Parts: sequence; C-alpha cells; structure tokens
Amino acid sequence: MSHPVGLPLVKVKFEVPIYGGTVRAFSDKNELIKAYNKLSAREKQSSDSFPDVECSGMVFPTISKDGSLDFLVGVFDNDITTLVHECGHLAIFVFEQIRCEITGDTSEPFCYLLEYLVRQCKPLLTVATTE
Repeated sequence: MSHPVGLPLVKVKFEVPIYGGTVRAFSDKNELIKAYNKLSAREKQSSDSFPDVECSGMVFPTISKDGSLDFLVGVFDNDITTLVHECGHLAIFVFEQIRCEITGDTSEPFCYLLEYLVRQCKPLLTVATTE
C-alpha cells in the first residue's frame, strides 16, 4: 500500500520517555525505505533487505550508534486502526527492550506507553476519516 494520493507526506521524530529509544515515523513507504536503507548493517536487526510487501504499515526495531534500540514506523493508509496496530507492535518492542513481560500486572504501564505512542504518531494521519 502506498501513501494516499494528494495527502502531504508527514515525518515525526520523538524520544520514548522512561524506557528509552527514538522513534522516526513516516506516512510514506518510500520515505521509510530511504531511512531504512541509510542504516548500517550493524544498525539493522537482520541482514535482510527491505521487505517488498504490500502493507498498510510496519515497524522496524534498529540499533542506534550508541547501542540503544530505536524504531522506524510507517503508517501508509491514513487509517487510525493501522496507526494503533503499529503502535501496539512498537510498544511490545519497547517492553522487550527493557525485558518486561506484558501481563495483567504490567498492563497499566503498557497502556500508558501505547497511549503516548499513538498520540505522538497521530500527526501521520493527515486528514480526518469518516469510517
């Protein structure tokens, strides 16, 4: 799935408080691919090339130069459900990074993190949808 025609391209960058990491989020798959291709082999989580798949969104954990876990996020269809879905993956990756299992006991911090990630990535949605 490519970026909807006629909508502005949006990029967002922010830090993940408390848990660490930087998120770079994109509304356009080609922009996300450019960012991914600029990463060194050490920064990528695998040696695979960028997956050539049709999708509405995706998340890639990456390793920054200082060794922390950073993330590339894409939401390509301007849909709130895709945004929440990808932020769910992102929150899970963050909790894996800090070695915290998601359970009933950790669900409150997980949900606050998910809420924060959605709020920070919401500018990727460039127009209101009626669905």
